[in-house]
Formats: sequence, C-alpha cells, structure tokens
Amino acid sequence: MSVQTFSKTLEPSGSISGKLLDVSVTIPVDLSNNKIPITVTIGSKEGGINAGENDTGNDINNLKLLCYYYSISRRSDKNDVVSTVLLDTSIDSVRDTTRQLSTLLCKKYRHPCYVAWSSDASNTNDMFDQISIIKTCVQYIHDKIST
Repeated sequence: MSVQTFSKTLEPSGSISGKLLDVSVTIPVDLSNNKIPITVTIGSKEGGINAGENDTGNDINNLKLLCYYYSISRRSDKNDVVSTVLLDTSIDSVRDTTRQLSTLLCKKYRHPCYVAWSSDASNTNDMFDQISIIKTCVQYIHDKIST
C-alpha cells in the first residue's frame, strides 16, 4: 500500500470570510487499486493555523476534531455512494461540508474516502463558504493526482 501525503494552506476562492484552510491529503500512488482510501484532513482557524507570530492561538494543538466522514462506492453500482458520519457535530455547515466533500471525492475517484474537519471552538464556516471550500479542496486534490 503506497500513498503520498501533501499539505498546504489554502484560501478558498470566492470566500467571503477570508478564512484559511490547512489541508492535508493522502492519496494512493497507484489509482488503479481502488481499495486504498483517499484521506482529507481540514484544519480551519481564523487566519490559518500558522498565520502570524502575534496570534497566540495559532497552534494546531488547540484545534478540535469536529466531524469525521467516510464514504465508499457500492459494489453493484460504482456511481452509487454510501456514506456515514464517524464523528458527528452539532454544527450543520461543518457536517454538510465534510459529507459533500467525502461523497464527491468517492464518486469522482472511485476510492473510499475519509474527510476530517478540525477547528477551534470559535471558528465555523458559514453557508456561503461551503461551495468555495469544497471547490478549493477538490481542485487541490485534482492537481495533486494529475501530477
């Protein structure tokens, strides 16, 4: 089982909040082996996790795992995806974003997919950012898989 891991701080295009995402992606080296999962971890914090020296709260240890989602394709129909929340949150926008990203990646690449969302207690994405967050993450993963 050979995988590659990439990490980057991303600014979602079209985001109205200006929040940065620290994204870590683990993808299989050989995409033909569809049993190896794609794993995405998103850390969301005002200004990014390592944004500034004066911000004493920018420590990855201060983030809490809010939501963890798993998706897998059905054997009978590869376009049909079954997903479940492994760790739920009361923040609907976080749950929706992790679910949508997990199912979208599973459908697109036909690999099982785990998506984890971590954040500090004060930071949650609002409705308007969900599409830009998903779009930015999918584009980053697509760029890494294409290279």
